[in-house]
Amino acid sequence: MSTSSAQATDGGGKVISPPPTQGESNSRQKDFTGTSGQLTLLANTTYLVTADQDCYFLMGANPTAAATTHATAGSQPLQAGQERLVETGAYTLMAVIRKTISGQLSCVPIKG
Repeated sequence: MSTSSAQATDGGGKVISPPPTQGESNSRQKDFTGTSGQLTLLANTTYLVTADQDCYFLMGANPTAAATTHATAGSQPLQAGQERLVETGAYTLMAVIRKTISGQLSCVPIKG
């Protein structure tokens, strides 16, 4: 699994998102709260991941996200509105937990 905070931009430097039709049928959404929850993604696929509130996520065989970036927890922070590219590889489960306020995580496949 690898993550990147690189963002797609148009020629003028404006950040753009992939069209809604790209991978729409395989998109995943997950409401997140103060308890770690999981969602299943497609293997060997690159996802554009966004959230409407600050949260932490973790990929793995049976991951449990923690609201911390402590080295042993391994959870990745994701700020509200931030776009992150995530490659699933062999691990297809993503866990997510809120930082402070519950919200929704969106995962849209852009390459697989």
